[in-house]
Amino acid sequence: MSALATVEPAAADMAAHVTPEEYARLLLIPRHKLQEEALAERARTARAWYAAHGKPWIGARRVEIAALDAGGVRLATGQSFASAALAERLRAGDSHAVVAVAATAGSEAEAEYKRHWTEGRPDEGFFVERFAVGVTEQLVRYASGWAGRAAETAGGTALFHASPGCGTWPMEEQARLMSVLAGDGQSSVGPVRMWPTGALSPAPSVLALVALTRRQVAPTPADGCRSCDLTPCAFRRAPYRKTA
Repeated sequence: MSALATVEPAAADMAAHVTPEEYARLLLIPRHKLQEEALAERARTARAWYAAHGKPWIGARRVEIAALDAGGVRLATGQSFASAALAERLRAGDSHAVVAVAATAGSEAEAEYKRHWTEGRPDEGFFVERFAVGVTEQLVRYASGWAGRAAETAGGTALFHASPGCGTWPMEEQARLMSVLAGDGQSSVGPVRMWPTGALSPAPSVLALVALTRRQVAPTPADGCRSCDLTPCAFRRAPYRKTA
């Protein structure tokens, strides 16, 4: 198992990677709606605020896969995950290792959108909250690329990522994933804390596993959706598929 690696990307860089298409998807509105002046102004304000004040953070740890079977995944550290769908995806992708990831858009974003709600401006708060979700998604993608570049030295690359609570991977396994990152019995890593329910703070934050393979592949932004069997889902970029 590797040591925990952390990075704090520039907020402005992360904000720039949230495209209008992605932002509209998270707002659950057609993209052309963001061209309407009232909505466009809220979108610009939320983006500018995050670029100036956000504090994104990523923590990651690489772990070898010890075994895959029909019932789930066992890591070399001894932790196991009881998800047949996850095991199937790892097996189909010839995955030999995973990178456990924690990512957060930061407590500043959570405080900002809660401030809007408290002051009676729920629309402005919603735009900030949804933008922070978009940043968190970009952070997981950033971590996947980071993991892929590290794996290239051994002739590998990064495949899809998956998170507890998405599809058939039970939310109850969030604690096991946290233990991979922080150690057995620990409930926090960096600024990311896990509550007994499995919920994370600050919101939005996410824990994920990034699959590594020695196969020569070219992952796409939609691969995370293709590896997730959550149905229905209003935020999909692509349909779920069972083969890598």
